[in-house]
Amino acid sequence: MQNRNLLVNVEFAGMTMPLGEFKIVSFVKKYDYTRATVNVCPKCNIKPETQKQYKCTECGTEYSSWRSLKRVIKGTTDLVEQPRLVAEKEKAVATIYKMPLEEYQKRYSDATKEDKGIVPVDANSVQNLMNLIVAVERFNYVIVLKWNETRQQNIALLMLSPSNRVILKEIVPMPIAQIASSMVVDMESITEQQIALAKKLIDNLPDITDEVMTITDYRTTGIDLEAIAEAQPEKVQDLQAILAQMITAQ
Repeated sequence: MQNRNLLVNVEFAGMTMPLGEFKIVSFVKKYDYTRATVNVCPKCNIKPETQKQYKCTECGTEYSSWRSLKRVIKGTTDLVEQPRLVAEKEKAVATIYKMPLEEYQKRYSDATKEDKGIVPVDANSVQNLMNLIVAVERFNYVIVLKWNETRQQNIALLMLSPSNRVILKEIVPMPIAQIASSMVVDMESITEQQIALAKKLIDNLPDITDEVMTITDYRTTGIDLEAIAEAQPEKVQDLQAILAQMITAQ
């Protein structure tokens, strides 16, 4: 899922109506420890030379990048077509759909591909985003957005994360998603005894702390902890506060 502006439309009674325009933004930026490290020869501690060449054993032609190759179905010469779905500089347009949560749970999976933040760009989009989140949280609906990227189609769920952030949860779509192993629970069928056991268990679990939520493995190599401490805090926008300001300004 690319960071970009996304127009969201709803189709109703044969008509297409704009619901709003939103920015898809990075929910989190993950530190890459490889920027502060390098692979070297175990014997000499010297970075080895790399030859990123693809050489055909039949004709001897060499290609500097895999992008110069073509992809075919194994055992054939049939080309895998990858047509462009969105024209260059064309705005991405998503269509929005709903389904009761209970029905969604019976029919689909939601294996996560990527989480992104979503930010409304105008007053109408703010109001409609708030309406959609209320529908998700209070009326138990699943809200799905579907749109074309450059060469792929995206399907994402609009939802609140456990930390109360509005996110687009891109899922692995059908038929690509092939669930290998999972477990489901029917919360309507739980007994009072199970509830009592769950209460006893949760009361005995230790609390989450900053130490629990912080790692210290090799991936933190090169991180300047002092710089992080002095950095500006996360830019958190309160959707309800923005909506209240808009109403007051009217």
